[in-house]
Amino acid sequence: MAADGTGGLWVGTPSGVAVLRQGKWLSANQFGISSSQTASLVNANANGDVLVANGDGAFLLSGGKFSTVLEKGELPREAVSFLRRLSNGTIAVASKSVVVVIHPAKHRLPMRTSNDS
Repeated sequence: MAADGTGGLWVGTPSGVAVLRQGKWLSANQFGISSSQTASLVNANANGDVLVANGDGAFLLSGGKFSTVLEKGELPREAVSFLRRLSNGTIAVASKSVVVVIHPAKHRLPMRTSNDS
């Protein structure tokens, strides 16, 4: 579960990712993220960016649009246990034995950080 800094509360459910906004539950499907699997991890920054990892991959919601951070085959084989966007925009995805570091410039991800407004 993660609060996104813009009033949204994100949760992983057995039916996929959902967000509570203004008293209503919304499916992450409307943002373009697959809800075919339970989210293993959800993380959010104060600027409203949200990271989601599930069996389909790792995704970043920034500026109202989800981008794929890692495809299903690029995820660690074990369950994802750590998911964060660092202050420089780099994204770290880790399991118990593997860490994957994604540099935003190389993957054409938005560069917003928690210091951006």
